[in-house]
Amino acid sequence: MLFRSSTAVVVGIIIQTAAINIGMIIAGRVIAGLPIGVLLSIVPVYNAELALPKYRGMIVGLFAAMASFGVLCSNWVGYACFFATGNAQWRIPLGCQAPFAVILFVGGFFLPESPRWCMEYSLQLSTQSNTF
Repeated sequence: MLFRSSTAVVVGIIIQTAAINIGMIIAGRVIAGLPIGVLLSIVPVYNAELALPKYRGMIVGLFAAMASFGVLCSNWVGYACFFATGNAQWRIPLGCQAPFAVILFVGGFFLPESPRWCMEYSLQLSTQSNTF
């Protein structure tokens, strides 16, 4: 889910940044916005599953704090681009999202599998082997 969502975010960002009419911007916002909602719901759960019980609350809270920090940074990028001219005023802030989605996609290959997923997968294997 992490890989599909980050890929969809990148596709939506590309559509938004390359938009030539309002329809493309709206389509790009929808294509990027829905998977961002998915990521905002699955990443804290994944963090909680991998964290030691002692640090679980702090790590999930840190995720929320970093999400708020991301909003702060995006507002400053928007303010800085206010001084740009032409299409750069809106294309730069939209394009600045892409590197983070690409980092999430690439970094996902180095993350361990979720314990919940491993249990579900092992249960599927055991039920398949018992059907014969």
